[in-house]
Amino acid sequence: MIKILYSLFVFTYGGLNAHHVAKRSGLVANGANFTLDGAEIRILSGAIHYFRIPNEYWKDRLEKLRGSGLNTVETYVSWNLHEPQPNQYNFQGDLDIVKYIKTAQEVGLNVLLRPGPYICAEWEWGGMPYWLLQHQV
Repeated sequence: MIKILYSLFVFTYGGLNAHHVAKRSGLVANGANFTLDGAEIRILSGAIHYFRIPNEYWKDRLEKLRGSGLNTVETYVSWNLHEPQPNQYNFQGDLDIVKYIKTAQEVGLNVLLRPGPYICAEWEWGGMPYWLLQHQV
């Protein structure tokens, strides 16, 4: 099973109390603590953006991240690379995010996946495709 830690957390709020939160699966924030599938976890994360590194180096870089004592890798998902033209998608080669996530799993890392649409990351137009300029709201 691939464990992906999402940027969306469940907090205790209003009628939802810690007892209800503890029953939920996945990543849950309860005060200052996190649990993953019911077990307490401390997230120690570093960023490696898969689209910035040739895929043949992914495993090496992820092993180095794991070897530095981290248990989670964080990455953006760059819309402009995956959909360079409207309805034309690319998830091959250096953009094979499924392969990247599975490689992270192989080396014992959780994945903090950060899909856009806006990713910033010092990326031209925040990772949004240029063809959006042709669409009027």
